[in-house]
Amino acid sequence: LHTDERPEIRRNAAKALGSLARSTREYGAARILDELTKAVLTDGNGAVRAEAINALYLHDRAQIDRLAETIRGAIDRDRDGTDPEAFFLQWLAADRPEFRLVAAAGIEAIGDEDLRSDLRGAFRDADRRVQSRAIEAYGRVGERADVDPLEAMLRTDDPMVRRAAASALAEIGTEPALEALLPAAEADDDRLRRIAVEQLHRLDRLRAAAVLAEAVHDRSNAVRMRAMVSLIELYTAGSSVRPAEVRDHLIEGRKPSDMAELSELLSEILTGTGPNVGGDRPAIDRQAVW
Repeated sequence: LHTDERPEIRRNAAKALGSLARSTREYGAARILDELTKAVLTDGNGAVRAEAINALYLHDRAQIDRLAETIRGAIDRDRDGTDPEAFFLQWLAADRPEFRLVAAAGIEAIGDEDLRSDLRGAFRDADRRVQSRAIEAYGRVGERADVDPLEAMLRTDDPMVRRAAASALAEIGTEPALEALLPAAEADDDRLRRIAVEQLHRLDRLRAAAVLAEAVHDRSNAVRMRAMVSLIELYTAGSSVRPAEVRDHLIEGRKPSDMAELSELLSEILTGTGPNVGGDRPAIDRQAVW
């Protein structure tokens, strides 16, 4: 990876190290990540550096954020006049998608709201990883971002991109952002529905309560669990619906089999045998018992 004079050999070494991420064998992951990071920072060949970035991504997506922070720190230490913002904007326009991926993470780390338009430009990137990372960064940079571009990305064909858009809307958390999440609670994608229902308790609206009440009967247990908890959080903290109204809606006209499923769901919440549901546990438990 570091010593061979032939770039194609160094590139293949980086690719081989990345392939270990899919292996069940024991290997020194920490050292591999360090060596791949070193290759990105020091290798003079763009193809090698790009393959090293790809390998880091395969091991752990969070490595891209760590790499961006490392690059930013190295620029600050060198004090050679290089501006981190200009550097990452240059990488955002690079031919290699791996560089653009790191650039999106770097722009988020800088946190300048003026760079939102540059991130929006990457929403239509040819690489879905870059698209998703730019969308996530857009939701985390500054405050009160325009939700229209994210709402549009919820309607794309790529599940990975749609989930990134839903997560970004949840991160923004304004009323328009949460309202834009409502249709996602009825999407075909289980993970997308889960992201949406986890956040809808923050939208104190009758429509949000109705969507969550419907999601309590979702085909996915993880979605059902989070919808029930979110519904509890909505009616205990909000004013759009009363607890008794929610209870009556959940049980009215239901078959015994539906009631058994609802009881099992509430029991899982109480015993903690289901997915981690978060929230104010004592309050959630009291409402589940009630």
